[in-house]
Amino acid sequence: MAIDLGDTLSRIVRKADSLADRYEALNEAKREADARVAELEQTVLELTGEVKRLKTEIEYITVVNVLSPTREDIDKSRAKLSELVQEINKCIADLTE
Repeated sequence: MAIDLGDTLSRIVRKADSLADRYEALNEAKREADARVAELEQTVLELTGEVKRLKTEIEYITVVNVLSPTREDIDKSRAKLSELVQEINKCIADLTE
């Protein structure tokens, strides 16, 4: 009976040591995972800021493109203005007759 108790006790001690080792390994893995999560959260914050900055830059570029007409837009505007001036001249001519 004493031998069985000694064997049981040594098995319990081995299992406790094994559990303690596994606990330490899991604890270390958790610390590494927490560090990785913190690193990724920081990356997300940085990328979110960059996305916001780039969206603002796109908005500015869009506004500048609207304010800077193309050559085609200028030609169309000139043609329309010429038509309007001709119509005005016709109206003036009609009024003076």
